[in-house]
Amino acid sequence: MKGSIFLFLSACASGALYAFANVGFGLWLLAFACFVPLLLALERSKRFYSSALTGFAMGSVLYFVGYSWLLALSDGFIRGEDHTGSLLWLAYGFVIALHFAVFALLYVAMRRLNVGILLSSMAALLIIEFTQANLFPFYLGASLVRAPYLAQAADLGGVYLLSACVISVNACCVVLLQERRFTSMKSIASTVGIVGGLYFYGVYQVQQEESFVAEPQQQMSIGLVQSDIYGMSRPDQRATAHQQHLAFSRSLIAQHEIDLLVWPEAAYGRAIQGTLPVDAQPIQQDLDTPIVFGATRLSVKQGRLSPHNAVFLIDENNRVASQYSKNILIPFSEYLPFETILSQHESFVAQVFPEYSRFEAGDSLTALTFKGRRISTPICYETVIPELVREMVANNHAELIISVANDSWFGMSKEPYIHLAMAKLRAIEHRRWFVRATNGGISAVINPAGRVVNNVPLGEEGVRASIVDWRSEQTLYTLYGNWFVSVVMGLTLLTLLTRGAIFRVKKSSELDFKQRASLTK
Repeated sequence: MKGSIFLFLSACASGALYAFANVGFGLWLLAFACFVPLLLALERSKRFYSSALTGFAMGSVLYFVGYSWLLALSDGFIRGEDHTGSLLWLAYGFVIALHFAVFALLYVAMRRLNVGILLSSMAALLIIEFTQANLFPFYLGASLVRAPYLAQAADLGGVYLLSACVISVNACCVVLLQERRFTSMKSIASTVGIVGGLYFYGVYQVQQEESFVAEPQQQMSIGLVQSDIYGMSRPDQRATAHQQHLAFSRSLIAQHEIDLLVWPEAAYGRAIQGTLPVDAQPIQQDLDTPIVFGATRLSVKQGRLSPHNAVFLIDENNRVASQYSKNILIPFSEYLPFETILSQHESFVAQVFPEYSRFEAGDSLTALTFKGRRISTPICYETVIPELVREMVANNHAELIISVANDSWFGMSKEPYIHLAMAKLRAIEHRRWFVRATNGGISAVINPAGRVVNNVPLGEEGVRASIVDWRSEQTLYTLYGNWFVSVVMGLTLLTLLTRGAIFRVKKSSELDFKQRASLTK
């Protein structure tokens, strides 16, 4: 009984520490200890099912503490009078908790095969982070975005490298608490080496970025426009957003010389149809400044019109010249999952999700072209997917990242801050300026070191002018992606094979000894 209580309390402690370390709360130092209670509990766990339950308990506490902001969707996006939103929130929490049950099973299985604590914990964490079936993915390493120097190593191996470093410190703390003195000294040295390495690499990179001065021809003046449409239905947004953004743009241009305006997702309420380029006058009206903006695109597919959530560029010749259609759509918001089944109950789906749309996913990662320069434009949620953004930047040789988004569904919750933190990581990973315009906030201009140099706060309307640089250098992560995950998986497989070979040799030796002993008798 005492053992079960210890396992449960340890899981709860780890879940709470992880939640508070996450970017929503920002207590990033806790990340270096959040897995310690869980790993200590798993070291004492004697059965696989109790290990899985312990991991599940950690994930449940993490979700209840750290994902409460998702309930904000019940106000407007999900019809909440019949508690549907709460039930869906609980169901999603079950999925999150399952990931940590899998972590616990993987860790315990590798430990029973005599794989070390450090490699077992690192491999188990990277497996669940890399393969997670999760609409709003979690990354332990993302907590370091609140510690700018420690986050800079993301340009080497992405957020997974940061996660591996953080879990390694947790593992070293576990070894320190339960192993021999000599091993403990090695753990202390390893912890200092990991954190010190991250810190000094980060100091160097931040100094490099802050002292960098681009040539005038490598710079551009960006104008951010943010309107506050929280609480508006989509029809109301379409009716008012365009005129709001025009008015804000006029006031900004009157005060600053702007090369490119950036409006948020769904800033233009009408759909754009036909082969580009097309005349931009209905959108620009009396403006003469190029604009990046979000709107619906209509394309002909199999003889019918298909809508896409898209971002467009109005060029210096007053034409809608290029566009990118969102590749990763959000279920029940932008498309209907399990369509063959749920399409038969579409009226019920529309009642539960009154704001859902039927968009088609884009089939390419096309960059927008502005004055011969390439701009990658992940739309809203796509910013949180590191692999997608990397493919966009690497394949298009993009020199700038612009994201249009609509975070107004989440109101004044933690979600806009989490979304902004993911944009900071993408800026660091590729050493690119990252410009994001959102409805309701937080619109921001982020430099290649992940520092917000200008922003419009959450829940406010406003405009901002900033200078950004065109950047073309390729980071290690841009070039080779998740190479670090492959290295860890390869090392884990090699270790397991080696342990298996040693076990077979040992077993064979024991059999030979027994056979010789029987012959002697």
